[in-house]
This record gives sequence, C-alpha cells and structure tokens, in this order.
Amino acid sequence: VNVFSGLIAVLISYGVGMGIAMSAAYALVADLTPPDMRGLTMGMTTSFLHGGLALGPTIMGIVASMSNYATMFRTCSLSLALGFAVVFGLTQRQR
Repeated sequence: VNVFSGLIAVLISYGVGMGIAMSAAYALVADLTPPDMRGLTMGMTTSFLHGGLALGPTIMGIVASMSNYATMFRTCSLSLALGFAVVFGLTQRQR
C-alpha cells in the first residue's frame, strides 16, 4: 500500500465518521432542548464543535513542540475523557 492511497482511505473514514458524529451531536441537542431554546443551543453546539476542530490541532501542535508526541497523545486522551464525562453527565442529569 503506498502512502497516498492509505491517506485517501484514512480521510474517507474520517469524513464518514465526522458525518455520523456531527449528525448525532445535533440530534442529541435537538432531543434534549426545549423548542424555544433550540436556536441558541444549536448555535452553541456549532460554535463548540467547529471551535474544537480549529483549536485542537493548533493546541496539540504547541504541546507536541514543547514536549513530545507521547505527551500530546496523553493530553488528547485526557480531553476526550473529560468530554465524554461532560456529555454523559449532562445527558443523564436531563433524563
């Protein structure tokens, strides 16, 4: 497998995964939000999702340049775990 075809396969998988994740995130927000607050919460969701997509690589690049890749991946894992805790904590409290 050459590098270019592997990159294309990974990018296709990434696109499919992001399409599923973004749709699921918006569906969850719509499901948990009262109709009169939906516009605000959809706007906040979009801001945080796209802000994370923009800031994440920048911040992790700074972390990697200041330390090493192992620290960068540990930091990514920690932020992912915190994100899951917040999402699952909020959805459980709402029900």
